[in-house]
Amino acid sequence: MTTEPEVTQTPPPSEASSQCKESDIDTDVHDEDEDWDTDLEEDKFPHREAIPEKEKSVVVYEKACKKYGIIISSSFLRGLKKGKVNVNNQGLGPLGAKAVALSLVFDSAVTQLAISGNFIGRSGIKLITDMLKENDTITSVDISENALGSYGAELLSSLLEDNANIININVSGNGFNEYDACYFGTILSNYKSGLKTIDLSHNQLSDQGGIILGKALASNETLHVLNLSWNNIRQQGIKSLFIGLKDNTTLQELDLSYNGIGDKGVESIAERIHELESLLRLDLSSNRIGQIGIGKLMKSIGHNKSLIELKLSKNPITAEGVCLAIGILKEHPECGLQILEFKDISVSSAFSTLLEELLELKPRFRCKHGGFRNQNDIFKFAIKQREENLLNDPFMQLMDFVHQKKLRWVDLFYRLDTDKNLSISEDEFRTGVKSAGIPVTDFQIDQLIERLDVNEDGEIDFNELLEGQKRYVRRLEKIFGVSPVEPGQTGRGPRPPSGANKSRPSSSNKSRPSSSNKSRPVSRILNRPSSRSDHHTAG
Repeated sequence: MTTEPEVTQTPPPSEASSQCKESDIDTDVHDEDEDWDTDLEEDKFPHREAIPEKEKSVVVYEKACKKYGIIISSSFLRGLKKGKVNVNNQGLGPLGAKAVALSLVFDSAVTQLAISGNFIGRSGIKLITDMLKENDTITSVDISENALGSYGAELLSSLLEDNANIININVSGNGFNEYDACYFGTILSNYKSGLKTIDLSHNQLSDQGGIILGKALASNETLHVLNLSWNNIRQQGIKSLFIGLKDNTTLQELDLSYNGIGDKGVESIAERIHELESLLRLDLSSNRIGQIGIGKLMKSIGHNKSLIELKLSKNPITAEGVCLAIGILKEHPECGLQILEFKDISVSSAFSTLLEELLELKPRFRCKHGGFRNQNDIFKFAIKQREENLLNDPFMQLMDFVHQKKLRWVDLFYRLDTDKNLSISEDEFRTGVKSAGIPVTDFQIDQLIERLDVNEDGEIDFNELLEGQKRYVRRLEKIFGVSPVEPGQTGRGPRPPSGANKSRPSSSNKSRPSSSNKSRPVSRILNRPSSRSDHHTAG
């Protein structure tokens, strides 16, 4: 039996904030004016033209660095150009945070700000949150690992109440406690908030924090992803969370890993999870869940049609617990679960048998485990995995489309080459594959482009398309010993489109000597002995 850790009693947020005196705030930047430093703008350049809007954030940042005696961050300047600023772990401190804030308050291009692990202090978080209240283009903020504490939690709550443009925020590892959960509960309950993702991991919200957030989730209508890992949330907090999720219709991903909820905590999940309709992914890794807990959980999940992924790695489940889980899923083929993860557990031959039976009922189901105990099972799995990977390859979908439509590869090339310049651009390829209804994802389309565009010039010519098809056929022949033949094709292969060879010669189209005597030099034909007797005579 595990004992609950003692909760350190700290003053409530209201009391904590009332104890904050002006002298407690970092004085190294407190002597500046409360408003933004307008002396860093045009009025400091009386003999120059006004700073263009596009350059203002750069100029202000460089002048601020010079004024406060800090080193200019090349990462920040590159981020301004790209629209994604990442200055994580650069030791900016309060003054570096001030330079960043002064610059971004004038910026209208940056959409992402990552300022994690920079020891920005109280004055730093005050300046950053004030800047974000003014800036309406930044939608994603990573301010994790800055030890913000209760003061930072209060400022973030005020920020998200005023700025509905921020949809993703990472505040992990900031020393938030159970009282600070009130601030985040207020954020999630606020109908004006547009938050879709919040990472609260690596804090100490504990059971009381789980209870507060559970009540807030019941009324939230925007949040899609919530990370509460490493927060010491146990049975009561977990129970409250899932009671709140019953009334929530938007949350899709929930990470509760590394909370040590145990079998009792997972029982609270089992009581509610079959009722949830929006939750798609749940991470319960490293939570001291045993075989009893896994049995109850899987029986409840068996009646859930929406959950598609469940992670249970680093739990004392053993190989028998994995077999139990697969066996329960086999009894509930209507269950929506498609991915089950036990990455650190080696499975037995009994698991292989159960999995094969389950795959007959749920062909798309996948179980991620730590490998097989038996050598024969390892060998069988490796062969099967290789065959599945090959058959699920996006090029197989392309070949299947050509076969089903009774096309030649040259026909496919003409379909995709919409501007008829004898090469297919990346945009033409993407648009053509999607409009043709070929069942591949955007990521798989990118894979196809990368594999076909051998010379990386951003264009796919007919020779590259044909060579890609030949390479894939050779892989099929090597593994299965068969070669698919597309309709209308002979052993000579498809004829390239007219003019294709003019754009780029291919080594495959070079003339090769034929086995017939017509292509051989006359001298070799005349001098070659026609039989053994001729050879003897010639000798």
